[in-house]
Amino acid sequence: MHAVFQLKPGEPNASLFDYLRNLLLQQPVEITVRTLDTNGAEPDDDDSGYPNGAHYADDTEYLFSNPANKKFLEEQMRKVESGEAELVTFTLEEFEKYSDQLMAKANASRV
Repeated sequence: MHAVFQLKPGEPNASLFDYLRNLLLQQPVEITVRTLDTNGAEPDDDDSGYPNGAHYADDTEYLFSNPANKKFLEEQMRKVESGEAELVTFTLEEFEKYSDQLMAKANASRV
């Protein structure tokens, strides 16, 4: 899920936080707060265009930002490079079909 809330000064209150808590109760989330200029545009705080440089250059940088995730991914890449594991590629349609099969299997095992 992705949601963007644009608020005027003074609008954030306890009911907004209660709403967010109830909406996101069952899943981890990342909340980013940034200021906007009077026209609703983000001011240029640094060369990246994001306040405090809070962004990632690409997906790999994001995935590697967690040390445990980085270790796991590097090990998997090493296995592919050494021939211990096969690199699997697929189309979006193939991925969706396989995901549906896995979900159906998981749901069937819960019954």
